[in-house]
Parts: sequence; C-alpha cells; structure tokens
Amino acid sequence: MSFEFLDDERYRKSLASVFQDYYFELEGIVELATIENHGIRPEGLTNEIYALFHHISRSLCSITDVEQAAAEIDRAKKTHLKRAILDSYKITINSLLKKTDSKVDLLEDLAADPDYRESICSVLEDINPLRKFKKKIKFLYLDAKKTERKGDTDVAISLYNASLEKCVELSEKIDEIDNNSTYLLALKRIKRIEKAK
Repeated sequence: MSFEFLDDERYRKSLASVFQDYYFELEGIVELATIENHGIRPEGLTNEIYALFHHISRSLCSITDVEQAAAEIDRAKKTHLKRAILDSYKITINSLLKKTDSKVDLLEDLAADPDYRESICSVLEDINPLRKFKKKIKFLYLDAKKTERKGDTDVAISLYNASLEKCVELSEKIDEIDNNSTYLLALKRIKRIEKAK
C-alpha cells in the first residue's frame, strides 16, 4: 500500500472536492434529517456515507493507477454523496410537511365546523393563504423529485432547498396562529363547548 497518489494534483483535487461537498453540502442537511428523525441518523444515510468512504479508501489503498483512483472518488461523489444529500432533503421535508399538515388539518376542521367557526373568525382569514402556501410547497417538492428522476441533481438540490425554506416559512406562519391570543381564547371556548356536550 502506497500513498503516492497524494502527491498527484488530479487525485488531491478529487479528494478535496469530495470532502468539500461532504462538509458544505451534506453535513447541515444530514443534521436536519437526524433532528427530524428524533435524533437518530436515518440508516439509509449512514449506508451512503459508509459507501462513500469505502470508495475513497479503496481509491487510495487498492487501485494502482492514479487516473482510475481519481475517477473512483469522482464516481463516489456523483453517486453516494449526492444520494445522501438528496435523501436527507426528502427525509427532512417529509417530516416537516407531516407536522404542518396535521396543524393545517386541525385549523381546517375547526373552520368547517359551525359550532366552532364563530369562535375563530379572525383565524379563518389566515387558513386560505395557508392552504395555498401548502399547495405551492407540494408543487415545488414534486418538481424537485421530477428533476431528480431526470438526473439533474444540482437543480433538484436547489429545488429541495427552496421547498425546505418554504416549509420552515409555513411552520412559522402556523406558529403565529398557534400563538394568536384570539385563537387561544377560541380553543378554550371550544373546550368548554366540548365539555358541555
């Protein structure tokens, strides 16, 4: 086993490139996916990262041609690293959408029920924009998935990132409603109605 490849500029560039993308593109979104998975790194992501480092170590320890070794790293970057990034986005976005869906569904249920509608009149005005905003996120997310299937991972990552930012914005809008004093008073009134029934 020889580490002569480390003296080769092409090999060093490939190695630096994969670590740069790992650090700047993967680490942050993996952390979010882990948080959204109750603090446990999703197994599929761990497998992709393991495979990535397996290819890197093989390029250095097993391959004898420097061009092939650099190509091995480039392939690992284009497959395992990109897959880990894309999957991290999907795990995070799916979790955030699930959380916001249940909150928006509750608001819609309350708005549709005549017993409660009058209690939350001011909040009802906020529901239609939320529905539209949620729909836009889902279209953007679907567009990201379609783009990924076409093989354009850079554009897909950009679309996933835009979807993620919109999910966070939607969560903030829902939190504003959840913390609205009129809404909180309406929920208390609804509880009294339920108790009386």
